[in-house]
Amino acid sequence: MTDEYPEFLLRLPRNGPLARGRLLTGKGTNGSQKMVVLAGSPARPEVVPSFPLRMPSSHRLREELRERGTIKETTTWPGWLEVVSDVECNSPSAAAEILLGRSANGWLEWKTDDGRPLADFLEQASAGPSRAWLVRDPNVTSTGPVDQVWLSKACVTLAADRLRPGVAPGISKEQLRVIVDEDYESAAAYSQKPRFVEEFHAFLSRMRPGDTVCVFPDGELYVGGITGEAEQASSGDGRSVLRRPVEWASKGYPYDKLPEEVQQKLNTGHDLVDLTAVKTVSYVMRRTSRL
Repeated sequence: MTDEYPEFLLRLPRNGPLARGRLLTGKGTNGSQKMVVLAGSPARPEVVPSFPLRMPSSHRLREELRERGTIKETTTWPGWLEVVSDVECNSPSAAAEILLGRSANGWLEWKTDDGRPLADFLEQASAGPSRAWLVRDPNVTSTGPVDQVWLSKACVTLAADRLRPGVAPGISKEQLRVIVDEDYESAAAYSQKPRFVEEFHAFLSRMRPGDTVCVFPDGELYVGGITGEAEQASSGDGRSVLRRPVEWASKGYPYDKLPEEVQQKLNTGHDLVDLTAVKTVSYVMRRTSRL
């Protein structure tokens, strides 16, 4: 079962040695996928002072492994400890924490040997708070300005001209990378493909019902709420698009009244932009919800 995923590496502090791990398909007690720290991996000899308080379960596991001799002093890694037999953990984060002696985001800190984070290999929509998105896609249909079509048809779309049929919502970024390389082999420059992967993955797997989406037709910003999952469809001229249903506010917000931070984001050349970190977007959402 573990052969479905590559081996992942974790760099220890101060440019230390690399630990090795395997992601499992089974779920831990917290609902996350389990991970095995492989025998022969190095571990940090000390823990940060806040570790027992902030991550008590990982601290207890590390202490138990030390007591059993599963993590012990070794000559293999001078100045470090060593994991002498495989250790199954409830999550990638727990697997990282027992090695690092601190809290860790295992989804990002475990990486392949060519630098891809473990999160890229997961087939699931992102968890956590709702996000905000800007979508710009002016060339997807020849029937009229696409932004106005979105408003009238209660949806938002993203051009995916050559993307094969049947790409499911929740697909992992790594799976999409392979598909884009094949489907856009001679139709896109090498430098364009990573952007396609990021945008398709965001639309299919990171967006979810309840998120906010913004569009910008005719000099006004319209804000809506995503109400359903992504699907593939055909645009007015028969090309493939990705589509999500949206409930739009009845009126837009004039460009010259927008905070400068939002105006800067509206001028980006990308078709899909994550606006969550733009703090003034919440202000715009409150204002447009009253229109």
